[in-house]
Amino acid sequence: TYLEVVYVEHMFGYDDALKGKVHPRNAKGTATPAEHNLGNTTDSPYTSWTRDPDIARRFAGPDGVVLRVPRGEGSPYKFEWSPDVYYEQEILIRGPVCGALIC
Repeated sequence: TYLEVVYVEHMFGYDDALKGKVHPRNAKGTATPAEHNLGNTTDSPYTSWTRDPDIARRFAGPDGVVLRVPRGEGSPYKFEWSPDVYYEQEILIRGPVCGALIC
């Protein structure tokens, strides 16, 4: 099973996303999952992912990148629960992601 993430051209990390790499804006940040979900991504050690490919494509728009990573048993990533107040099926990953697949 895979999760999908969106990076749009003007957003932080677009060039890395094209190489399958995703980094949080502040790897040592102190934002909680709830604070990240409410918009504090500057001080967040998380990146935002969604389980819904349609949501990913909507946020990407025509100039964005949609990436996929494995989830479930054996996944190397630290997944965190998101309060998901915007109903985006958001899941957070703490720390960097390398080797994501471009859809």
